[in-house]
Amino acid sequence: MLVTSRLYIILLLSALAGSPAFAQPDTSYHKQLSIRLSPCALIDINDGPSLRAGLEYKLTDRIALFIDGKEYLHFSSNSKWLAKTSVVGHAVIPGIKWFITRHPEISDIKARYFQFWYAYKDQAYTFTDSIAVNSSHVFRPFRMHQYSNSFSISYGEQTPIGKTHLLLDWYTGVGIRVFNSSSDLGGGEQAYDYHDWTGDLTFYPNTATGHRVYPSLLLGLIIAYRF
Repeated sequence: MLVTSRLYIILLLSALAGSPAFAQPDTSYHKQLSIRLSPCALIDINDGPSLRAGLEYKLTDRIALFIDGKEYLHFSSNSKWLAKTSVVGHAVIPGIKWFITRHPEISDIKARYFQFWYAYKDQAYTFTDSIAVNSSHVFRPFRMHQYSNSFSISYGEQTPIGKTHLLLDWYTGVGIRVFNSSSDLGGGEQAYDYHDWTGDLTFYPNTATGHRVYPSLLLGLIIAYRF
């Protein structure tokens, strides 16, 4: 059902992009629709590898809307190089771009922009650390379920790759993340830093439970194909 809903969103955006209501025959720019892919999502060792893809549609020569869908890839708990393992879940990321460079679509130079986006994430994963039970400690995995809402602002540059329809798009920025998390730890159990058995992980984003707010730093890369 969740996959079907995300597919409907992408198909709806595609239909709007080609509808007469969005047609602007007198405009000085072209190639309004782009397909977006994020290679960085495949190598995210903190949040877990995922497939991230989406669409971007230019309303004017200065303003574009985009929406990305993100599906997390399931890796077993034996994957030692990942902070989170056995990850399942998805994210939906809509946003808006404001281009500083005028007529970026028909320019051979970098198109600079600011973008604002919102991200909703629903994710479940396994995390392994030391668990305090009464006066003893046990090193074992436990399961977390996390919902988050993020709001971000970033600066980016979009560069055409040669004379092709491809674009290289990088960005960096800041934001806030609002978490609502729960775990399967029982009463009296508490996660601690296994290095010294004393570091409380209550406020660590990957293990914190309840409602929390954290700042975030963004750095990403998008490869796009524009029609």
